[in-house]
Amino acid sequence: MLSGMGGVTLIMPSSKIIERARQLNWDYNITCKPYDQIHIASAIESNCSEFITTDIKSIDRDGNIERLKAFNIKIISVEKSQYLPADTIQTEIIF
Repeated sequence: MLSGMGGVTLIMPSSKIIERARQLNWDYNITCKPYDQIHIASAIESNCSEFITTDIKSIDRDGNIERLKAFNIKIISVEKSQYLPADTIQTEIIF
């Protein structure tokens, strides 16, 4: 997780995060890949203001981004983040 000027904070999936991921699917009909649900749940539980992704199409299938507004988190593509310096933005994963 990005933490403002503090850099990156690693978050271990806790039982609260796993339960939030389950809730996203069952109670809010957020139907993305399970690991994306855990990542989003981690961001919600950590009170992040943005969830930055390189795969916004996958996350937004079936209108997920609109439903996630209830959690006061913006799901955005990496190039639209207000927190990442422009010279560090990578729009695709390179192996």
